[in-house]
Parts: sequence; structure tokens; C-alpha cells
Amino acid sequence: MTSATAAGLRGHTAGAVSRLVAFLIDLAVSSISLSAVVAGAVIVLDLITGSPVTLRAPAAIGIPATTLWLALYLLVSWAVPGRTPGMAIFGLLIVRGDGTKVGWGHAAIRTLVFPLSFIAGLGLLGIVLGRRNRALHDVIADTLIIFDW
Repeated sequence: MTSATAAGLRGHTAGAVSRLVAFLIDLAVSSISLSAVVAGAVIVLDLITGSPVTLRAPAAIGIPATTLWLALYLLVSWAVPGRTPGMAIFGLLIVRGDGTKVGWGHAAIRTLVFPLSFIAGLGLLGIVLGRRNRALHDVIADTLIIFDW
């Protein structure tokens, strides 16, 4: 993409494809970072105990822990820089409905209601069909995803 094209898109709402690919990248980054943290913890425990440590977490612990990790990854990314690493690759920025910075409050609301958009995919239809390309979590949290390089 040329700089002129990027400048022309600046401020326009992002569509389904760029948002989806950015989210898939974020799932990968989040998974890799969680794996690195767990591997680091195991190495430290190995060094402290002097014997190999095997981590076995049942699904009842692993799934909620992984979900919490992803939620924290999204919350901090949305609240502080206003974009996740995946969003940054595509020049996407999350802003409030009036175009101002999201902040912790709106980022927390968006994070909490984010899973609702995936129930049968109905909450995502607004990205494709809506005038402002907003998913259910965007509407509830009063946020937009815009192009901003």
C-alpha cells in the first residue's frame, strides 16, 4: 500500500477482512506469548527445585487461564496503545465513537462483552452490514476500529 493510499484511508472505519486477519494474528501472538511465559516459569521452577517439573493442567484450569490471558492481552493493548500488535500491522486503531482515545473504561467494557459478539456470529454482522462497521461489542462499548497509520 502506498503512503497516499494509507493517507486516504486514515479515519475510515475498518472492514471485516482487515479486522479478522488482525484478530487471527493476535490469537497467534497471545498463544505464543502465553507459551513463552509458561515455559519460562517451568524453567525457573526446574532451577529452583533442582529437578524436572512437569506442568499438567486439566482443561478446567487451562481453558479459563488461557481465556484470561487473552482478555488481559486485549484489554491492555486496547487501553494503552489503542491497538493490538495484529491491528498495528494493518494500521488499525480503536477509538471511542467520537474519535477520542479509548482508555481503560471503554477497553474494559469492550473486553467483557467481546465474547457476546461470537455467539452464533450474530454480533459480528454489524461489521459487514452496519454503516460504521461496528460489531456488538463496539456498539456496547461505544468504540470504532479505524485506519490510522
